Amino acid sequence: MPTVDIARELGAHKDGSLLVAFGAETGGDGLERKRGLLEGKNADLVVYNDVGRMDIGFDSDENEVVLLSREGERHVAKAPKSVIAAAILDEVEALLERR
Repeated sequence: MPTVDIARELGAHKDGSLLVAFGAETGGDGLERKRGLLEGKNADLVVYNDVGRMDIGFDSDENEVVLLSREGERHVAKAPKSVIAAAILDEVEALLERR
């Protein structure tokens, strides 16, 4: 039995809620694949995380992400994960205010 794509299901049945998808990727075309989530899964915000780097991500206290929305993209420079989390929440708040 195939696995259910939870993000796609949530995007297909949104009822005014905001869908944030997180995408861990490796490789040079990871960012482009994550751009496709905005339409492909009807996400409002995609957080792209390059997990191919050893200095950020899962085994580090710091991270660096790109926030993707239909309004554009915002690079969040390498910082402690608490700063990254605050930047994501700020972006969610801004999207909600524009609704």
